[in-house]
Amino acid sequence: MVQKKSEDSMKKNIAIGIIGLGMWGKKYLQTLEQFHTGPIYLCDISDQKFENLRNYMTLEYRTIVESKDIKAVIITTPDQTHYALARDALIHDKDVLVEKPMTLKSSEAHELVEIAQNRRLVLAVAHTPLFTKSYQRLSSYLKSNQLINVIRIEAVRTSRGRENISTPLWDLAAHDIAIAVSLLGKPQYFSCSENTPKRCRYELKFANGLTFAGEAQWTHPPFQRVIRLFTKNEVHEYYEPIGNDIPATELPLTQMCQNFIDSCVKRLKPVNNGELGKQVVECLEIIDNLMKINNHEIICDNSRI
Repeated sequence: MVQKKSEDSMKKNIAIGIIGLGMWGKKYLQTLEQFHTGPIYLCDISDQKFENLRNYMTLEYRTIVESKDIKAVIITTPDQTHYALARDALIHDKDVLVEKPMTLKSSEAHELVEIAQNRRLVLAVAHTPLFTKSYQRLSSYLKSNQLINVIRIEAVRTSRGRENISTPLWDLAAHDIAIAVSLLGKPQYFSCSENTPKRCRYELKFANGLTFAGEAQWTHPPFQRVIRLFTKNEVHEYYEPIGNDIPATELPLTQMCQNFIDSCVKRLKPVNNGELGKQVVECLEIIDNLMKINNHEIICDNSRI
């Protein structure tokens, strides 16, 4: 683990630990360095990850979790470790931002939310698209009484393949399902026409009768991240920016980290809160199981999600 040497000791700039220094862990570090003036601690099981971080002092994982000075942790480890690490941090009274998916089982996600609520801790899940300008425009459109005009919503999300790490459903579609649930509430109907290591196609239907159809796929550039709203007379498209054309201060990751820290300091419920993360895992689990049991659709009791 590592402590960043900071000249600014403002009280509100809490000490933060980053657990996991893979690609995303380093992105979080670079992001926090832009605006966070409090101490930053780093932890990884591989000493090689610290080779280019000589300005930091390394400590052990348990030191971060058990430290009374570190108030929050960001978990960017492999998916299968999210539950155990997040649970450990929460029971040691740490606010937590965990990479998506929050967990790989809905029962585990429910437990994390319950622990956070009982201990009055901040729990957030890294659904970065909720912090894009395209999401804000989409949300504003739907909240301006335009939802009644929408017939159907479609989402397409593609990226470079990570077949040995995750599936398009759990890695890519998770973001679009987070968008759908945050804007439309709990789905009542699920269907899935394809769920392979390379591509997933699914549909969610909501209480208002609206259908949200999504496609997620590992592919080659150029990548797509778009949501289309179909009305009787027109189509509205909301493209999520891809690449380095966004100012650093406006990057979704920057916005999300700032929201997390503000939530920790002010004891607020983050935009990407644990309850939303839990509902996303529940949706992913249902869709995943549809293909495993050779059943392509299911109507759900809303109380289970």
